[in-house]
Order: sequence, then structure tokens, then C-alpha cells
Amino acid sequence: MADIEAMFHQVLVPRKHRDALRFLWWPGGELSEPPETYRMKVHLFGGVWSPSCAAYALQRTFQDHGRDLHEAITKANRNFYVDDLLLSVNSTSKATIVVHHLRDLLHKGGFRLTKWACNYSKVLQTIPLTERAAAVKEIPLTDKLPTERALGILWDLEKDQLAVQVHIPTRPETKRGLLSMISSLYDPLGILAPCVIRAKMIFQEECRRGTGWDDPLADESKEAWRRWLRGLPHLKDIRIPRCYQHDIESTTTDIQLHHFSDASQRAYGAVSYLRLTDMMGLHRVALVYGKAKLAPLKQLTIPRLKLCAAVLATKADERLRKELDLSVSQSLFWTDSTTVLRYIRNTERRFHTFVANRIAVIHEESDPDQWRYVSSELNPVDDTSRGLRGDELGGCSRWTQGPPFLLLNKNQWPVEGVTREGVPSDDPEVKKETGTLMTSTTQKEETLDKLWNRYSSWYRLLKGTTWLRRFITWRGNKERGS
Repeated sequence: MADIEAMFHQVLVPRKHRDALRFLWWPGGELSEPPETYRMKVHLFGGVWSPSCAAYALQRTFQDHGRDLHEAITKANRNFYVDDLLLSVNSTSKATIVVHHLRDLLHKGGFRLTKWACNYSKVLQTIPLTERAAAVKEIPLTDKLPTERALGILWDLEKDQLAVQVHIPTRPETKRGLLSMISSLYDPLGILAPCVIRAKMIFQEECRRGTGWDDPLADESKEAWRRWLRGLPHLKDIRIPRCYQHDIESTTTDIQLHHFSDASQRAYGAVSYLRLTDMMGLHRVALVYGKAKLAPLKQLTIPRLKLCAAVLATKADERLRKELDLSVSQSLFWTDSTTVLRYIRNTERRFHTFVANRIAVIHEESDPDQWRYVSSELNPVDDTSRGLRGDELGGCSRWTQGPPFLLLNKNQWPVEGVTREGVPSDDPEVKKETGTLMTSTTQKEETLDKLWNRYSSWYRLLKGTTWLRRFITWRGNKERGS
């Protein structure tokens, strides 16, 4: 891991654009004197355009100077997050080569890579002391390696594990205090999703009651919030391996993505695992990504919520296949809802707009044959749909390690306990046909249903309806004018 020093300031602004970056300056701080006008020659920190301009200059450096270098170096351009580099290679010798060649390559483009950190002390010993991160600069490399921050996530260099840092600041027991505390938890990988969603449930309950932002919490919410806070210290024990293939010594022969989804009346979510198989037939399962969302205040049926969770799973698969530098052979999706499985496999019935739109997204990102049934007892997303406290999540291995059956061979996986029958005609989501001609009342109801289901808030519904009315008025004026 490394950082580009003052990245924006290394990229010059063309002369013809510098007038847009004029500013006033009082030399010597003498405010009584007339100010002088200056122009920035480099890009600003805080300029909305700066990240894209600097990223272009970085990519151009790779194009101009990185053609004849090692493959791992030329691929490093995908591993920059603005000015932060996070790169993984499979040997210490390759890491040493990559470090020194990358430093030389970026130097040709005017960039300096510094603040180096690595989970192997032998690699760090080849990097000048002045170029290392502060945490590994101040200790002898024969000692235990420290913990560093990698894009907001804690990285234990010694054990090569990732964790989420949790602070417990003092906040008032109000709706504003709840939101402040929830927002302070930075967890982009979704490692703590079952715990965070529990706090969001408490917040939503206060929103449902209609309490003010600074009003005291209801007694029931206050007690639930205090129990949640008492469980937070246990989250420091939750760690996941950084490297997916770390402890499989032989060559990996098969890589699969398994996505689980579930929902309750209060929340829905999805979680994704990598399943790696080696030449000996041994399997390893690694948590990759988790996501949880609150159910909307406008109550939805459980099948609709489980369908929303299935959409989360397909979106996660699309993102992971794009970002992972692994050759994934197959993606499988698991749900404990036979109703959702029937919806996805349906080829005969027509559904109402809400279900039809989400089925369309699922079919776009996956094939019905990829969907399988799993019981609630084996579904790890059951923890997300009901929420867990920190002490409960700390002792829950199925969330961080995946369901045990993924470590078994395919013929030992759960089998769907129901026949693959179609969607019954009396299902409430099946659109009822009234003949070839629809009455005006039915058309009006369908239009209203489309509007209600398309927008997630009253403000967006109002805005969309306003634009529709403006279009109708414009169309009418145009027709009368012609």
C-alpha cells in the first residue's frame, strides 16, 4: 500500500485555464495594503474537477511509460483509488520488483509514491526509510507489524486481516444522536451490516412515531439503543482475512460466487461469498460483500421485500465480477422464499409493475437456473433481516465464514423441498386480465399504480407528476398551434 504525495499539486493547469483559478493575496499578511492577484498553476485540493484531471494524468503516465514493464505493474493502474495504491502480488520477490519499478514509473510522470506499507517485513526492508508509512518507520522490522488504515478500513499487517474501527462517542439519546452515531460507522464492505441495520431499525421506529429530532427517545427505543451500544466493543473482535486464497497451498482450480438474500418486515439484505476449490478438492469460503437496507415505511408484503433482496444480490454479483481480478466460473443465488423462486422461474403469468420491474432486473443480471433454495436456518442473511447486536454478531460465525454447506461438495448442498410448480393464478401479484378491452377505471388505476411504485418518496412523486402535467400542457398547446 502506498500514497501519491500531494497528487493534485503535481498536475499543471493549462495556461488558458488558469484565469479561472485567480485569487487575492495580501503579501506579508498586511491587510491594510491592496491585495495582489495570483493564479494557481496546479490543481486545487477541494476542486471538484481535480480528481478526474489528476487521474487522467496518472493513467497517461502508465500509457506513456509502462508498456515494457512487468504485467503486475501495468495492471497497477486499476488499483489506484485517487492517490491511494492497494496492490496484491503472490510472492515477496515480485512485490520487491513491483515496488521499485512503480516508483520509477510514476517518477517519470512527476508523481512520488510514498507512505509504503506491506504485510511482509522483507519487502519493507528494501524500501528507503523516508518512503515508508509512519507506523512502520518508527519500529524495528523484526518486531510485530502494526495496524494501518487502508481506505478507511483497518489492516492488521501482522495477521493480514481486515477490520472496522468502531468509536463510541457520547451522543444524546435523541433521533439526531442516533443518526450521528450510525453515520460514524464506516463499513463499505458490509462486514458489520447485521449490527448497523439493528441501529437503523431503532431510528426508523422513532421516525414512525413522528418524534422530533431533539426529543427524548421513547422508553422502548431508549432501552434497545443502550443494549446496542453495550454490544459495540465486541465488534473489534470481528476480522476477516484480506487474502481470499491465502491458506490454500495448491493451485485454485475453481472459483464461485455465492449470493444469499433474505428479508423481514423491517429490513432486507444480501451477502456474497467466494468459494475457492483447490486441486485436492478442498474448499475455502471467504466473505466478500454485505448489504442491508431498511424496509420502507410504506408497508410492503414479505414476498415483495424478499424480491428486493434478490435484486440486491444480482447487483452485488454484477459489481463483484467487474471488480475482482479473479476468473469466476459460476455465480449462484440462494433464497429461502419459494414464492420468489416461482416468480423468477415464471414464463406464463404477467405481474403487476412492482414485481415485473424487479423480475426484469433479476433476469437481466442472472439466469433462472442459477437460483436455488436454502432454508432460513442455513441462510446467513437471516442475521441481517432481523438485526444483531455487537455481542451477538461477534459470536456468529456463519456471517463472516459463510454457511457450513459451502465447504461440502455440490451433491451435499440443500435441495429444494418443493416441486417446481408455476405461479398460481390467484397470486396477488399476478395481473388479472379482463378481456381485450380494459375499462377506463382499470386504466386509471394502473396509471396510479405505476406512479406510486415508480417513486420512493412523496417529494419525488410530486416532482414527477409536475413534469408530466407540464408535458401534457406543452403537447396540447403544440397540437392546437398546428
